[in-house]
Amino acid sequence: MAAHGLKPVVFIGQKGLTPEVLLSAEKAFERHELIKVKFNDFKEKADKTEISGCIEKETGAENVGMIGHTVIFYRQQEDPEKRKISLPQRDVDTLVRKLKIQNTIHRKRKVEAETCREKRLISARCWCNR
Repeated sequence: MAAHGLKPVVFIGQKGLTPEVLLSAEKAFERHELIKVKFNDFKEKADKTEISGCIEKETGAENVGMIGHTVIFYRQQEDPEKRKISLPQRDVDTLVRKLKIQNTIHRKRKVEAETCREKRLISARCWCNR
């Protein structure tokens, strides 16, 4: 099953990640193993990444891809008879390893961005004090 033909079933608006959005995602996961979440607001990649991480944490789903303003999530059905997607164990291990690497890179970039912002603030303060 490919995500290409799927339409987004959850939408993130200007209020961001609300309990209603999480409830909508949970309901979508009751019917589907693979869902798309569309960002109507929060167009910055850092914001989308942060919100996607919260959705992963709260729903137990895996972010399997982000294309533009749409994120694709996968969560295996608890009932084996409802499962439509089967992943060989090798692919599951690869996916988990890939996600860990992405999380490590994301944390490193976040620290670098914070350091860069601090340097700019210090530079701006020095310039203002002249």
